[in-house]
Amino acid sequence: MGIEDYIWKDINKPSRGDHDNECRAIAQIAETLNKYICSDYSQMLDIFHFIRSNYPEEQEKYRERKKFFRIMSNDSQYIIQYNGRKYPQYNIALEDGRLRYGIAISFQESMSMPHAIESETLRRAFCRLGEYTEDNMDVFADCKFYYWTLQNNTTIIENSDRLYAKALEKNAFIFFGSMIEYEKTNGVTWKNILDMLEKLRPLYLYMVNPKELQAPAKTSPTSSKNQISGMGRGVPNTAPVTITVSDHTTISERLHARIQARLIDMLKEKYPSCRVEAEVPLTDNRSIDVVMWSDPNDNDKRTYYEIKTGMDIRSCIRQAIGQLLEYKLWNTSSFEGVNLCIVSRFSETKDSEEYLGKLNALFGLGVNYMQVPIEYQNL
Repeated sequence: MGIEDYIWKDINKPSRGDHDNECRAIAQIAETLNKYICSDYSQMLDIFHFIRSNYPEEQEKYRERKKFFRIMSNDSQYIIQYNGRKYPQYNIALEDGRLRYGIAISFQESMSMPHAIESETLRRAFCRLGEYTEDNMDVFADCKFYYWTLQNNTTIIENSDRLYAKALEKNAFIFFGSMIEYEKTNGVTWKNILDMLEKLRPLYLYMVNPKELQAPAKTSPTSSKNQISGMGRGVPNTAPVTITVSDHTTISERLHARIQARLIDMLKEKYPSCRVEAEVPLTDNRSIDVVMWSDPNDNDKRTYYEIKTGMDIRSCIRQAIGQLLEYKLWNTSSFEGVNLCIVSRFSETKDSEEYLGKLNALFGLGVNYMQVPIEYQNL
């Protein structure tokens, strides 16, 4: 068997619904791919070294290996790399009459991952999958996104913008790569699959990296004091809001800009006599997303709005509170009239309302929440 051979040359191609033959075939595929990865694509094994280096708790599980793919069970129609359940996974399967090979993120619950939807590692990987592919979609022209849950059929997602817009559900499964009907796989070679897996390796390493990969910091004018200068991007109450975003920004940045523009429109409509400004500068190159002055004659009576684009309301609140408190209290001479507001695209929940209520009751923070519903067309 050669690397340029068709995969069905020495393996009996299954038919749709032939579960036993699918399980036998996927085991043979795992054996053959493991052989070629160790001999011709050994760089694929670097992901185990990367995880060992960045996740100390995995030192033993991700020890040096001579096999890449693991057969999940004798009754399994798919294979993933060793210990891939807790992380993004290389995923190859023969299911529902289709061959798939690529990268997957599984939020499906299991004995080892009973609360997969709460995994910060997997949720971070989900965000980075969208970010990376958005900037490199020309490289992945032959790949597509697929999204499904235990309750739903597979959904094809056209691009990374739509992926990010898809709300994560319990037991969701996200796949990025190739998915081909059995009858159209006769021309697939071992090299086709291996080249795809290798092409996805930089994406995988980006997704699994536990370090913070920060977007460029905001730049703004500085002032002599850490106070509102009133020289932010003013938004006249008579003009429509337009916030320009570069074509090279990430999905998160474009989402932020969309929420910011919509928030200002909403504030102008509800409080027509108030002054509203965006990107209001503080010192040290920081700026507040939106500031509204409730009294045009009193600079101290204002509300700071911090916009967050996390994956749910809980993460948005967590990310925003520290920043808002810093804006209000760090090196400031006047803060009594300052109100704080967290802004995101999510509707408030009973849990989030109770949580903010407890914080305000216990510590007198004065933090409120506001939803800005947005549409994802042309995000």
